[in-house]
Amino acid sequence: MKYKKLLIVFAVLIIAAGIVYLLIDSKIEKKDSAPVPLADKIGTPDKETQLVSRDAGTMVSISYSSEGETHVFKKVDGEWVYDGIDGYPLHQAYVNNMANAAADIRYTRMFSDPSEIENTADFSDPLCEIRIRYEDGTEDSYTLGSLNDVTQSVYFKKNPDETVYMIKKERIDPFLKSIYFLTDPVDFKKVASESISSLAIERKSGGLTVAKLPEGSHEFYSDTIKWKLQSGGKSLPGDGTNAVLFSNVLQSVVLRDCVGYTGFSSCDISDFGLDDPDVYTVSGQTGDDVFSLLVGDKSEKGTYYVMVQGTGFIYTTTQTFASAIDSVTMQYFIPPSVCSIKLDELKKMTVKYSGEEHVFLAEKNASDGSVKYYVDGNEVPQTPVQNFIIQLDSITAAGFVDDGDPESDSPYLEIEFTRDTETYKVMTVRFLPYDINYYLVEFNDMNNILVTKRDVESLIGVFKVLLGI
Repeated sequence: MKYKKLLIVFAVLIIAAGIVYLLIDSKIEKKDSAPVPLADKIGTPDKETQLVSRDAGTMVSISYSSEGETHVFKKVDGEWVYDGIDGYPLHQAYVNNMANAAADIRYTRMFSDPSEIENTADFSDPLCEIRIRYEDGTEDSYTLGSLNDVTQSVYFKKNPDETVYMIKKERIDPFLKSIYFLTDPVDFKKVASESISSLAIERKSGGLTVAKLPEGSHEFYSDTIKWKLQSGGKSLPGDGTNAVLFSNVLQSVVLRDCVGYTGFSSCDISDFGLDDPDVYTVSGQTGDDVFSLLVGDKSEKGTYYVMVQGTGFIYTTTQTFASAIDSVTMQYFIPPSVCSIKLDELKKMTVKYSGEEHVFLAEKNASDGSVKYYVDGNEVPQTPVQNFIIQLDSITAAGFVDDGDPESDSPYLEIEFTRDTETYKVMTVRFLPYDINYYLVEFNDMNNILVTKRDVESLIGVFKVLLGI
């Protein structure tokens, strides 16, 4: 009897266990058939199902939204062109990638009832609106909703159907690129080195112009000076070699990433500092031969935002280019030699130093053209005289100051030249104490160039040899 009761209890337990199992299994089955939370998909492979399969070669137009505007590309004679903007430099390979992506669309999840994901999928501010037209007149329209950061998938609608799909971001990535990603670097006109006639720099800190002098000009004291530097109302000798070198640096600017186009209403040049830019203009020998570069703010990467005048396209540059234009100052365009005098044009030279005055004379024989040199009435050979002129010519600018205010108005060294020339027959160069390391040079309206004390002492040393000291 007791044994029979145990059998009955055991049978009841088995039946109860079976019922519980069936209930649990039923719930698991229902859970498997319901949409799985996207977070649960992490680490599992997604099976893709074909949604759209078209021939990209039959597309005649593609439109998509980017940077707050809708952009339409049309195929003309096998090339993609920007509809409405002639000559827009579209990158053909990138637009073809876009066409291929639109022709082959596959999804990993499908939600026929959008309420299942209403708290996840957002179409109120779509990533992109896409419209494709084909040769046969048919048209496809798609909307890319929000991005799911967990699965790196985009919520997708094939209009007008309300079904929502999930598409891997990598499949639809071409449509998530900015219009500027599809833009080729713009071509621009350059001025050939041999044709460069002027360089103008207009910075917020001030401007300057370096211009080639007209042929036969005698504006400066030496006919070897072919360029003029103008800044702050002053005209100074200019270094044409450096003007041409820097002009070529400007025209070799690497246009790296396109970030704006003034033809789009969404582009605000003030965002790049180009509403009040620094302007670098290289001009050639004709009025049409001009290159002008507008330079705005620096980007977070330390490169500049630039725009070649007349193109409308805004780019970032390289850090190398940014460093090159940052390092250029007015001093760069001053000729290396502070005072360049030719020996064969000298008639007289008066040197004042350490409270003494010494007079140099050059006497030319009219009959044979020979020249005799005298210092304080004593004839001297040509070599020490020539060495003094060479040493003077070798003194180069070591710095540049705005104030031109020396420690003393009494020169440490003063040299007056009397020359056998049509212009600047008499010139004086004065070296005034400036600080412990430099002398300030006054010469032909220049009074803001510094030279080292070492260079001046070397010049005096050569002059003492000329005196026979």
